[in-house]
Amino acid sequence: MPTPTNSEFEYMPAPNRLQLLTRTTPFDPAVLASAGLDVSSLIAAELKGSELIGLVTSYLASDKCQNTKSFELGIGSGKRGKGGCCDISDDGEGIEVYRNSSKSLGLGVFEINFHDEKIHALHQTIGEVVGTDCGATLMKSLVLLAKDIQLISAFCDELIAEADKPEPFKFTVYRFAVQHQYWRKSEVVEARPIESVVLPAAMKSRLVGDLSDFLSSGTKKWYAEHGIPYKRSFLLHGTPGAGKTSLIQALAGKFKRNVCYLSPSHPDFTDDGLKAAVQRVPTDSIIVLEDVDGIAAAHRVKKDGDKSALTFSGMLNALDGVGGQRGQIFILTTNHRENLDAALIRNGRVDLHVEFTDATEEQMEYTAYVQNKIVCTP
Repeated sequence: MPTPTNSEFEYMPAPNRLQLLTRTTPFDPAVLASAGLDVSSLIAAELKGSELIGLVTSYLASDKCQNTKSFELGIGSGKRGKGGCCDISDDGEGIEVYRNSSKSLGLGVFEINFHDEKIHALHQTIGEVVGTDCGATLMKSLVLLAKDIQLISAFCDELIAEADKPEPFKFTVYRFAVQHQYWRKSEVVEARPIESVVLPAAMKSRLVGDLSDFLSSGTKKWYAEHGIPYKRSFLLHGTPGAGKTSLIQALAGKFKRNVCYLSPSHPDFTDDGLKAAVQRVPTDSIIVLEDVDGIAAAHRVKKDGDKSALTFSGMLNALDGVGGQRGQIFILTTNHRENLDAALIRNGRVDLHVEFTDATEEQMEYTAYVQNKIVCTP
């Protein structure tokens, strides 16, 4: 069969011609009119990004929004008091984790009361049915409507600030979703006291003192006066299983910081992706790059078989604070500092090196003391 010419394509009957699907408005005015809304006086903002959409839909599905009448149900997990050993509640009773029904926002038009002002949300499906690994599905869209865009922005900013704020005696763990370029909330973890981490007292004092100085009033001004990016980086290196992760968790609890894990070895991670991750990291966070010696971008020459597009210079720029928020705290961990490029961990790029060794006599004595105390306590 001969290849059709351009003119044959041009005059092909409409049903067989490739059509470009377009839309010029984020919603159908008739849909909102049927809900009693006059859209002529409203400003519309279609939300982009899984993180912001998730924050708004979670709010609308929560008990804080009494006007919500449409939900979706799935299977999630919950907790209930029980005399077991899964967890411990405030009254000392056990807490059992179990599966239960989990609600999320359904489709429809919703009303939000925000500081004596009204915002309306339209949660809708658009486009045609598409196939996914989970079966047929429809693309969802979330549109906020209010009298002005400043009101919508203020509402979203408040949700973001609330999400970034660490809970008392807890910290939030985030992981960066490389393909979608956003920080995904992974879990909320009970913060452990710094005293519970069995490490040499001098080591803990050194780290806590350094971070306290960095976060104290006046330090930010000093950095600005000297033209130095306001950020701090630490390298925790040495024996595997010696307490690096435990110390990070304790520091997060003590300084009320979130913990954000980056996996730059992901094949889709690029220099721009790492820059976006640093720029969009939740407020008051510790950015952790675990086992950095295994990341090809931590070396000038890529390893055989490495598929990551992240470069050595991209990694250096991120640690130098190029394009990042002010006040960033980076923690790099490795079992083999000797395998790292000297430029990556030089003074000024990594400010403090902390070595973890096999248990010292001080640690063994403290562990024995605690164990003896537990055994002897009635």
